[in-house]
Amino acid sequence: MADAKRIYELEDEEFSPHSNDYAMIDRVGTTTRKVKVENLAATKNLSNVPVSDFRNKATNAGVGVTAQDHTFNIDVGAIKAGDTVPSGLSFDDWVALVGTEIFPPVAAISGGGVHEYTGAATVPITLNWSVTKGSLNITNILVAGESIPPTGGNQSGTKPVNAPANTSTSYSITVTDEQGQQDTKSTTVSFRHRRFFFADSDDLQAMSDTEISNRMNASHLSRSELATNRLKSYSQPCADEYFYYAYPAAWAKATFRVNGLINNAVIEKEFQYTNQNGHTETYYLYRSFGKNSSTLSIEVI
Repeated sequence: MADAKRIYELEDEEFSPHSNDYAMIDRVGTTTRKVKVENLAATKNLSNVPVSDFRNKATNAGVGVTAQDHTFNIDVGAIKAGDTVPSGLSFDDWVALVGTEIFPPVAAISGGGVHEYTGAATVPITLNWSVTKGSLNITNILVAGESIPPTGGNQSGTKPVNAPANTSTSYSITVTDEQGQQDTKSTTVSFRHRRFFFADSDDLQAMSDTEISNRMNASHLSRSELATNRLKSYSQPCADEYFYYAYPAAWAKATFRVNGLINNAVIEKEFQYTNQNGHTETYYLYRSFGKNSSTLSIEVI
């Protein structure tokens, strides 16, 4: 209906729909609305109707009001799929209803993240949350299982929780408005082991488990990362030093490719590594057979 007739001033105009394109014109106070009408048969009854009698004739023709209840199967403006528009809805209300989109509220939550395994039973976490009002007032806020009194509008806050250690836990927020529209977001607290890749001039494999753990925690954290497996490619500078690689034994034994070639001159030691958080885990500690004085390209497979 891109070519539908358009009338901008109704003072001296009459409504004359055509057979294939047409528009319904209504005037409320000083406001003029041009609305495309699907019911051509009913609209034709309004042909050559004077402006002064247009509203009454439109109503009598079944165009000015909805003639029967209608349930929608798609979203149209503020009407959602499954909603029923009752009969008798005025033309003005119909236009307002289908021309207005109801926006839902929006929730946000943060504070999760990746933590290193710990010897404690729980880890204190601060959840940061916020809700943003949509078209309607907010009536319910639920943060990590706790109901927060709503103000109706935008809100934010924090909630401290004690996350169970060494397992993944998700915390969610759900916001609901007065029409029942909801938004849910979540944040997850998870835990990982640390793997080490470093060089040292001392033979750590000759040390006790406690001495190895202390050396790695004190001197080599900068050459470590939280991870989920042993696989890694990296460059290792050495200055008359051994290269080392350490990770949880649960990740299985490794093969090393050094400067592009499989290298079997690597010595393995199993030990009990205690991290800086007091968690103890069985680790493999790999050491090069001899010392190196260059930058090595290492691939752990």
